[in-house]
Amino acid sequence: MTPLALRLLGCLLGCLLVFSAATVAMGDQDVPRLESAEDLAQVVAETGATVTVINYWATWCPPCRAELPVFKRLQQEFSPREVRIIGVSFDYDPAVLQRFLSRFPLGYQNYIGDSRLLEEMGVGVIPKTVICSPTGSCVSVHEGEVDATKLRTQIMRLLGHGGNNAH
Repeated sequence: MTPLALRLLGCLLGCLLVFSAATVAMGDQDVPRLESAEDLAQVVAETGATVTVINYWATWCPPCRAELPVFKRLQQEFSPREVRIIGVSFDYDPAVLQRFLSRFPLGYQNYIGDSRLLEEMGVGVIPKTVICSPTGSCVSVHEGEVDATKLRTQIMRLLGHGGNNAH
């Protein structure tokens, strides 16, 4: 390997180390990184919510971006003890996610997921939405853009409201 190639390889490895840090600086906030299914399970357990909705997405995915207002409205509608929305972005450039969240605040916690998490959670398509019960078990999985009415009905049933529209 030539000296130039070795230097480039060293730079690439250095960049990988920087991007694999535990959090990514986001101006005045940090977006935590989720590196494994175990990390995600811990986050779900710590929410303290009756229902946790996990949305796997990316800024470069048009259907993902189209459904973000649905999750924002749901988080505003329910108390954090009832429903907690968690976004897991698979943007590989943290700066892109930073710019997006600065321009479009979502009102719920977002994390950066890495390829290991993607693989461990079986995320082959985004957007992907997973609804978790109070015990942390997965009760619903939807691949593709979510239907807001169906999602809300599922959440209401888990909250014991029978899926009606009264809150």
